[in-house]
Amino acid sequence: MEKKNNIVKILIFTGIGLVALLGITFLMSKVLFKTNNSGTNNSNAFFVRNSKISKYAIYKKDGSKITDFIYKNTSNFINGYAVVTYSDNKKAIVDENGKEVIKKGEYDYIFYSGGNYLLVSTNKQVSKLLNYKLNVIKENKDLSMLTINTKRFSVVTDKKKIYVYSFTGKLMYELEYKGYTTSSNIYSIESSVDEVASFYYDKKNYVFDTKQEKFVISVNTDTKYGASLTDVKNRNSYVVYGDKDYIVVNNKVVAEKEKGSIRVEKYNIFYNGKVILKKNGDLGIEFDKDSKITYNSVDSYLKEIKDTKKIEVYQDGKLITTIDGILTRSGISSGYSSDPYYVIRNKDKYLLVDKSGKILMSHDFILDVNIKVNSIKVKDGKQYYYVDLNNKELSPKSDEDNMVRLGEKYYYKKDNKLIECKTEKELDYKYYIQNSFIKGTDADIYIILRNKEATKYALFNTKTAKIVGEYTKFVSLYKDYYIVGGKYYSYINNKVFYDDNNK
Repeated sequence: MEKKNNIVKILIFTGIGLVALLGITFLMSKVLFKTNNSGTNNSNAFFVRNSKISKYAIYKKDGSKITDFIYKNTSNFINGYAVVTYSDNKKAIVDENGKEVIKKGEYDYIFYSGGNYLLVSTNKQVSKLLNYKLNVIKENKDLSMLTINTKRFSVVTDKKKIYVYSFTGKLMYELEYKGYTTSSNIYSIESSVDEVASFYYDKKNYVFDTKQEKFVISVNTDTKYGASLTDVKNRNSYVVYGDKDYIVVNNKVVAEKEKGSIRVEKYNIFYNGKVILKKNGDLGIEFDKDSKITYNSVDSYLKEIKDTKKIEVYQDGKLITTIDGILTRSGISSGYSSDPYYVIRNKDKYLLVDKSGKILMSHDFILDVNIKVNSIKVKDGKQYYYVDLNNKELSPKSDEDNMVRLGEKYYYKKDNKLIECKTEKELDYKYYIQNSFIKGTDADIYIILRNKEATKYALFNTKTAKIVGEYTKFVSLYKDYYIVGGKYYSYINNKVFYDDNNK
């Protein structure tokens, strides 16, 4: 990533007075409260904003109110704690019950970054760095937080060295602080999914595995930085960006490619848009105009033999068998399969095969494969239905392509209604809406149903297959609650706990 596209830009000031330091600190604080979604937010409490007075209050997931609307600004609750600012701009750290664990006004500035807190006071000589449990891990009068928007790591300096801490407060690395009479820049980037982070400082890209809480490597760079994980199982191989694109295994560079020639997607290493490399940088899969290949990874792919209607099956990069058929899709762009299961065609049938080339099923058409929920949509003759990976029927057969899966149950659409296939129980709704914002949270089990006229909405629990609430206005799903027409509802009891219309 080039400097002009940097995600986080922090200015480190030296040789300037305390007033300038406090000025930049105040600016960092304002950014923190606007953008901080860092860390692991698995709290039972959350903040709700009163839009009229622009104040926040603490609520619990059952809708019980813990505090009044007394906070001017807040961070999220991370591991049970949150930074709050009162109307007089004094700050504190509170727990889920609103208790001040770091008292209001005890420190002038409180910063949070990647699991750690920095407490700064203008009338005290020592600033304190606290971990996510609020234990002191470092004290120094010159401490400054150099990252304010990271999730799994933080960078701190005492004007002598720069320290990199993990989310739990473990010191992962330290390096010499390069003093300048003007400002120097730190740029950082991280993947919250793969838990890999890097930052650029003094013409080097420093890379960290934040899940394993360890330093990986540093490489020289003028402008480009960042890193990608390429082995999610062993977590020992990466592509690191710098003056060149470096392939790193076990903390050592094992191969180098020209700068900008590598991209990593789904842990596959694509080189110059024509080759997928092995984890050590060796040639894995080569695509050309004559080859037809569908793949999951460099270790699992199918290759159609030209003009033969035969398919070679490769596992661990080696040819293990040959099967009859042709590929239904191929190429470096469209040939990717998110799971090592592949749809091929043999004569007038479509087959689903696994990574060993074993045929799992044969149908007139295989329309959709969802390995995550073990559900495959197929068509035989004029009839549509769902089967599992063992080819066992999961739903009734229908002459119309009108079935949907909601949770563990299947429904077909008829007369503007959704009808459960086995029980024939009707839902007076035609459409369903899923919210990607809540994926991976407790609210993920809910979807929104809507009638044809868009005059009626329902909140549907996919685990119980029941409607838990019906409304005349659109339902907006959030992690801790849902909102209908300005009214806040609890997922636990589906009752209104706050009405932002009554201000």
